[in-house]
Amino acid sequence: MLSTGSVPIQQQLSKADLVSPYRIALLVLTEQYVKKVLDVSPDDSQPAVTVAMRTRSSFSRSLLDWTQLADMSLSELAGKVCKISPTIDQWAQSAIKDMRSAGISCMMDLFQYLGKLISPSDSTTSPGQGFSIQRSSVIGIFIRKMVISFDCLSFTQVSRMYRQFQQYTSVTRSSTPDCVDILNPDCSVSMPLDEAGTEMSACSPGDTSKQTIGFVQPSKQSTNNFINQQAQYIQFNEVKAMKPKDLQACVNEAQRNNKQASETYYLSYLNNVRIGEYWTALHYLYRYFDHHILTLPEPDATGKSGDDQSRNLRFAALNLAILHYTFGHKKEAGAAVLEAIRLGQESGDTVCLQHALAWLYRFENLPDKEGSGLLRRCVNRAKDLNLFYLTSLGVQCYVQHKAQSGNNPAATLEYLSKSDGLNCQYDLPDVALTSFSQQSALWMMYGHSDLCNLYCQLLLNLPVSDMSGLSLHEFNTESVCCGLCLLALLHADNADYHSAMEILMYAKKQYPSDVKHSKLWMLCEQRIACDRAMHQCNMNNASTATQNIAVIQSHEAVYRKALIEAYSGSLDKSLSLLYELKSSYDSNGGCVSAEVYVKTMMSISDLHYSSGDVANALKYIAQCLSMCEQKHFMLTACLAKLRLAHIQLYLDMPATAIALIEQCMIPVLSHASRYEQACAVLLLHKCQLRHRGPASQSGAAGTLDGLCVQLQALRKTFEKCEAKVKVKEVLYIEAMVYMLMGESTKRNSVSMQYKLCEQNTSAPNPTVSLCF
Repeated sequence: MLSTGSVPIQQQLSKADLVSPYRIALLVLTEQYVKKVLDVSPDDSQPAVTVAMRTRSSFSRSLLDWTQLADMSLSELAGKVCKISPTIDQWAQSAIKDMRSAGISCMMDLFQYLGKLISPSDSTTSPGQGFSIQRSSVIGIFIRKMVISFDCLSFTQVSRMYRQFQQYTSVTRSSTPDCVDILNPDCSVSMPLDEAGTEMSACSPGDTSKQTIGFVQPSKQSTNNFINQQAQYIQFNEVKAMKPKDLQACVNEAQRNNKQASETYYLSYLNNVRIGEYWTALHYLYRYFDHHILTLPEPDATGKSGDDQSRNLRFAALNLAILHYTFGHKKEAGAAVLEAIRLGQESGDTVCLQHALAWLYRFENLPDKEGSGLLRRCVNRAKDLNLFYLTSLGVQCYVQHKAQSGNNPAATLEYLSKSDGLNCQYDLPDVALTSFSQQSALWMMYGHSDLCNLYCQLLLNLPVSDMSGLSLHEFNTESVCCGLCLLALLHADNADYHSAMEILMYAKKQYPSDVKHSKLWMLCEQRIACDRAMHQCNMNNASTATQNIAVIQSHEAVYRKALIEAYSGSLDKSLSLLYELKSSYDSNGGCVSAEVYVKTMMSISDLHYSSGDVANALKYIAQCLSMCEQKHFMLTACLAKLRLAHIQLYLDMPATAIALIEQCMIPVLSHASRYEQACAVLLLHKCQLRHRGPASQSGAAGTLDGLCVQLQALRKTFEKCEAKVKVKEVLYIEAMVYMLMGESTKRNSVSMQYKLCEQNTSAPNPTVSLCF
């Protein structure tokens, strides 16, 4: 220990170099490993213990992480060591117990022994010379810092440190958690004792429950690691982040301990954004940039500090624009991003200008040509500036813009492959997940459900990781949630409601209701519930689901409300709602999506057909087909053609209807939902039955027998889909076929089933059904 001459050296040491009880525990662990495994002992009285090379490698890698991560409790550290080797854990526990009972002298002997382990130079030395750790290695630098810091302590400070170590190691071994994965440690940042000497609760990012542990001196490195970890969790895996209230408490404590850490204000800003606290988030964003600018040194002759201050002002304006856009303040966001552009142009900051250009596309509702030109310039300029992350995102935005504008799907998807190449070349896992999610959504929009399913599976099984060590299971981003929702919708379309609910249950577990991405699975769940209730003719449940959808997506809710009104018999009210959606799209296409628009046109056509207005029905179905051809909605176009075939059947044109149905049958059977497939097959049988005519029924007994078999299979399909209206319709046609065949017994049996089905449900008459 140094007394008088140690003050200047101690002032030069940062908080990351100070001795703490946690670091003393690491030093004890290193000492035991060196003595027992590497056979480096002063007296050579104990032979080295044989330890497997895999265990030694795992321990060495983990020790590097533990020296650089945030301080953790002794029980948590022991649990991680136990995962690697229970034997090493027992050695460390025994040494810590001896140090607690032996007194301060044992601690001083520890630092003296570790100082002798460091080699005097970077040359490789053998253990026989008394050295085992190179001074330039990570562990060597860590030990040297701890030895210097300990030597700078006065005797009173050493005594206080020893008492803190005793309190730190007072947690019983029974509270040690189970062994966890050493390659993915979830570290906790523990807060110090207050002035009264009471223990403060630790805040763990992996488990937000509060644990009362011993004293751990927070350091600047620990605070920075904690901030980086929590910010990363908020961005990529909000479930693993601490609860907002607990996180804010830890951030406030970190601010009191380290007033120079401006990053704590930015973490508070992110914490408030995720819970929707606009004014508090705005306050902390101002505090962050104000504090960051004030901590910059005064401008020197080179003007470097002045450039840093100007750069902070530019990105402060850009972050303010993003905050306004997040909360829906598009006018304020546009003003802020224009300010960032002005500042960037004055200073010639091309990086800031490029980011502002990318966000400008999000803020402004530009026409097709202007939006395409802006995105092309953004992608090309970002590529020239080697901003590959922004280049990949720009490519994805451009693809989305061209897909919504009706560009050729082949060219659109080919251009998206450039983003995949950049993501693979420059290791951009989060953008790669977004790319797969976008491709699955595009295939769903184009009507290829099998390819959508394929890309959903690729998205959920993509073996990605980044430089921080996050695995795929740590990337619980919006893209992964979208993939789960699409997969659930595909299972629901296949009438596999149990599997769909299992997928949604997993999504609920990964994205609880207080997470911002939870709206995705909530919307998916309500859509499935609404479709299922309408098939069951349970309009009360369908209305409840529609009201829940209205909270998240208003236009989808209006469309479904119109369907419910139509099923309930209120055709005029249903038409008024559908015309409202149509006029909203015609006046401003950005409000209502093209998918909702084409579904609206088909429903308007169905309602006109149900009321006998065939002319208007053909008019709106033609508009729907025109839009589908313009947007390349292959499956939706086939469904519209089937509705046209239904109108042709009504006009007594069964031969033309059969030709049109056969043209659409392969895409429908390949990509449509099970309910739509069964409806298409039923429509084909109705047309064939009408085309055959009563004159040819006498010589077609075998054909009618086959038709009855197919109708029975259709009835089972509709029963699996829980479509009670279609079950009644199939029973009605089946009874007619048996009557034509002269099978009165079977006809009466089917008629009885029809009567029972009609009594057990309040479904409308099949002629009012909105599906072909």
